Amino acid sequence: MVDARGVPGDRGAAGPGEHIPGFPAAEGPDGQKDYLKANTYVGWYKSDHERLISAKRGPSHKWAHAAPDSVLVWAIGNIWKVDAWHTVIDMCQYASDMGMTVRFQEGQNRCLEPYDALGTMRNEAFAAASMGGFEYLLMIDNDVLPSKDTLYRLGQRDEPEVAPYVEEPKDPNQPGRPLRTLHGPFREPYKGIYNVKWHVLSMMLWKVPFIRNCGLDFWQDSIGGDEGYHFAKMYAQTGVYPKVDSEIVLPVAGAPLYPLTVHRAGEYAEVMKLRRAAYDSIPDRRPPYPGNGHVTDDGVYLSFLPDRNAPPPEEPPQGAAPEGMMSMEEVQMMQARVAEGKPLTLEQSRRIIGAAVPAQPQQESVNGSEPANAEEPAPVS
Repeated sequence: MVDARGVPGDRGAAGPGEHIPGFPAAEGPDGQKDYLKANTYVGWYKSDHERLISAKRGPSHKWAHAAPDSVLVWAIGNIWKVDAWHTVIDMCQYASDMGMTVRFQEGQNRCLEPYDALGTMRNEAFAAASMGGFEYLLMIDNDVLPSKDTLYRLGQRDEPEVAPYVEEPKDPNQPGRPLRTLHGPFREPYKGIYNVKWHVLSMMLWKVPFIRNCGLDFWQDSIGGDEGYHFAKMYAQTGVYPKVDSEIVLPVAGAPLYPLTVHRAGEYAEVMKLRRAAYDSIPDRRPPYPGNGHVTDDGVYLSFLPDRNAPPPEEPPQGAAPEGMMSMEEVQMMQARVAEGKPLTLEQSRRIIGAAVPAQPQQESVNGSEPANAEEPAPVS
């Protein structure tokens, strides 16, 4: 177990009378008394990592949480576009390496017809994050191509709801012009964080307490219930605008599809035919390049798996002894030394008896002529 009192900076980290950052010490003769009367926060941690994460937040900075910086990454379905799976997995891996607790789940496709139960699927993500005790929920579509640090950077923003700046697909016939505007009102990238009335739902990071404020049945299945409708409802309920972080740019593998728009354009039947075909396909969970060995038996890429294609470890030389044991060559050398009447060195003696005590650091003798514990011949019986 780790020291329950935490680390400096945590309210439970200091002993009596020690000043802790974030808790101003009162001045004057009663300052010590006022400090000791303050409420104390103590945590029991299972690992140094958990202790450091909790102390980094500290009760003076954020409310205590059972799983600080934990996030449920929830994919809406599993019809992955090319390169989407492995970029999402690498993003989760990076966030984990940076100290976040990350869990990933592909949500079940609950649509009878394409798009007719997306609201139910998003509500399921809300419920899973809430009952799972996570601090954050990241909802993603299957066509996102995030950078490794996208999730981690969004988590540092500490917003009730925030989305990256989705990189708009370009019109091949009109270079530089987007096919659609993916948030409104429109802003340029790399202009900081700003309020919007709506943004596309490709990727969104939600705080779970804010989700509970919106309600676990927040999303609706109506095809006409698009982003604008839902974010207007969110603002009406909470007074909070959705936010776009234009410093975090998110490429996507294709332009977003609005069923109501394509229906009005007379293209609905053809689009739905393509979507149904996609539902019958095997999810594309391939690694970033052929030959990448971080895969399961079924070829699913997971960055933390050992590399199947790595060369096997080198075999020890013939006759080599296991680590910690003497080789036959060493034994024969010592036998020959004794047979010649020569004493064994102290190190050789240790090797024979298997002493686990490491050699002590050398210290100079009183007269400074030689180390006090220099190797001396061991007596030979």
